[in-house]
Amino acid sequence: MTSKRIMVVDDAEFTRKMLTLEVEQAGYKIVAEAENGLEAIDLYKAHQPDIVTMDIVMPGMGGIEAVTKIIEIDPNKWILFTKSE
Repeated sequence: MTSKRIMVVDDAEFTRKMLTLEVEQAGYKIVAEAENGLEAIDLYKAHQPDIVTMDIVMPGMGGIEAVTKIIEIDPNKWILFTKSE
């Protein structure tokens, strides 16, 4: 069975690290981490992850706008929204 490849997007480094730890412990592979929507789009194009976790509120480009652009690239992508405090 092939492990799902995941990209974690959150402006809070602590949240990215915690999500990464949980996801890896569950047996999945983190292929990229981004701290804003613009970086997420570039990394998505480079790594083509199976699943993306996306923070909604981030400086620069937020999660909703980034997801809209990622869906233009791949309309069948799984994206999970997260909200860090």
